[in-house]
Amino acid sequence: MRIGIITFEFNYNYGAILQATALFDYLRGIGHNPLIINRGWKKEEGGGNLIGKMIGRLWSNKLIIDFKNQHWNMTAPVKDQSSLNSTLSNIDAIITGSDQIWNSACIEKMGLYYFGIDALPSQKLIAYAPSFGKNRFEANKHEIDTLKTHFRRFEAISVREDDGVQIMQNVFGINNVSRVLDPTMLMDKDYYLRLAGIRDLKQKDSLAYYILDNNPQKQRWIDTLSRNLGLKPVNINKPEYSDSSLIEKIRSLRYPSIESWLKNIVESKFVLTDSFHGTVFSVIFNRNFLTFGNSARGNSRFESLLSMFELQSRLIVNPDEIMLPIEGINYHKVNMLLSKYRKESSDFLINALS
Repeated sequence: MRIGIITFEFNYNYGAILQATALFDYLRGIGHNPLIINRGWKKEEGGGNLIGKMIGRLWSNKLIIDFKNQHWNMTAPVKDQSSLNSTLSNIDAIITGSDQIWNSACIEKMGLYYFGIDALPSQKLIAYAPSFGKNRFEANKHEIDTLKTHFRRFEAISVREDDGVQIMQNVFGINNVSRVLDPTMLMDKDYYLRLAGIRDLKQKDSLAYYILDNNPQKQRWIDTLSRNLGLKPVNINKPEYSDSSLIEKIRSLRYPSIESWLKNIVESKFVLTDSFHGTVFSVIFNRNFLTFGNSARGNSRFESLLSMFELQSRLIVNPDEIMLPIEGINYHKVNMLLSKYRKESSDFLINALS
């Protein structure tokens, strides 16, 4: 079956890229022909001028673009509504998901595109693990009423968080909604080792930190924990730089490769992050970790994920509340739960597509 995936295909966030890659490879692994819809208008790419976009493609985002070109099959660029309709006409089913594509903030530029509003009547329409990003949905009455009708056209609907289930019930009146794993968790550790090209895994005395919204308080705890644990702190986001060095500033514009991002997590002994997917991969790779709450981006995502694995204590809302020493994690129990949820999530997709 030819399956079109509606997701954040333009995003350069590691989690956004890896969740799309995992869903793509999972669908291919169960015998389908997935394609990632390459919608090219009104999306937010950053670099508003031509020079900025050229720098992004040739330097800042080049390693991530190379990864996508290597691992994804994408449709031809979709530049307007007419070409979107033409592209969708060659697809048997559409899956919307995952990541925060159902965050109401996306509606301002993308309309209801991420909800599969353009699907043809003949196509199966499935939602796999989209996230609302927060515990509320902020849209006008017309948009909500349109979605109330549209959601009844879905073959099957799943969401990524508990709050998503509540929003579907309370805002849209849709009760038959499953909570499933983020697509990255459909795949096991060995899949990501192969993806990163790691053949001889050697753990290092390092503390990997992936911080999207850094501040002095978080940086203080990165330094404190690395000293306390006797580990070398390794920044796995874009490099930090000193304003006095032009070379360092240029270096800081380039995102490290997906492969090196994965490698730094799996080789570390501890992870500090304020990222949802930084947390996800800490679990997949069985790393000891702490997650800084990120209220600006939405804490409910962390709460829902960590409660599934009985790891709520790993979420730190106030970094000054961290208590030393940090206990280890019972990954035997976590991995048993992950296997259970992975089967349930896989069954949802297989049944929806059958």
